[in-house]
Amino acid sequence: MEIISVTMPIFIFVIMGYMGKSFGIISEQNMKFMSKISYYFALPALLLKGIISFDFETVFSPELVIHNLSVTFIVCVLSIVLALVLVKPYQRGAFSMSCFRSNQGYIGLPLALGFYGEQSMSKVAITLGFSSPFVTVLSIMTLDFLTSCKQSLQNKEPVHKIFTKVVSLLINPYILVTLFGLTLSYFQIPINKLDFFMKFLEMSGNMALPLALLSVGYSLELQYLNKNIELVIGAGVVKLILMPFIAFLLAYYVFRFQGDLLGVSVLLPATPTSVASYVMACEMDTDGELSAASIGFSTLASVFTLYIVQSFMLRYI
Repeated sequence: MEIISVTMPIFIFVIMGYMGKSFGIISEQNMKFMSKISYYFALPALLLKGIISFDFETVFSPELVIHNLSVTFIVCVLSIVLALVLVKPYQRGAFSMSCFRSNQGYIGLPLALGFYGEQSMSKVAITLGFSSPFVTVLSIMTLDFLTSCKQSLQNKEPVHKIFTKVVSLLINPYILVTLFGLTLSYFQIPINKLDFFMKFLEMSGNMALPLALLSVGYSLELQYLNKNIELVIGAGVVKLILMPFIAFLLAYYVFRFQGDLLGVSVLLPATPTSVASYVMACEMDTDGELSAASIGFSTLASVFTLYIVQSFMLRYI
């Protein structure tokens, strides 16, 4: 019941976002505004509060960062092999990204907070500061390798645009807040003793997760699910079942994680496909419809797979 009590509110917000778009309750302009508030203000406030509420040694886990990047890289390589063998050239990039790009921010953060508390969420926040640029660069290299369209190979302008985004990642709110929070924590600057400031961060952070989850729901494009259903299901199996299984094997047998750290290390890779993969698929001339369908399918299916993964992890935590 605890698993349901954590996951269901999250996916209710996702459904609300999708229904709000479907019935015209939430306009595109309103959603853009809410997304910017969440991305540039509310989520950074939530992350900063989580980081500075604990000492440096408590929130910074380099082993978790290395584990997260390792799992992503392994599944990326596996997805490339599967794409080369089973998928049409035009769809390979979209398929591959659907297998290894996780929605660790908008879905992973509230799950970590709900299952393992604010301290674990702070570790996730710091991990995101490292994984975001890594995953973006890895996606670019994967798409550039897998694409076989003449236009994609000859016209490097889309690649240039994406590399520009990589540079912009270095100054994105997640990374800046992570660095700022870690600096305060490392040098033991007692900003967390300022009650009004912490209350401000708490009130601001309370907006973050509902707005983020509404954005996820609004971005779902379920009309593409009927197309290429075999590839969509295949990518979903890799993303939602195989990826967390690989994460568990590495975490339990190689990194020797225990307790909440073990749970978080498996929970993050178990999240559905990142919405950002659709944007990148379109800009890199791969199948955007397949990417959109995979995001929709994995988000809906993760309601059940996350329950299974978390139930399995309770045996080891």
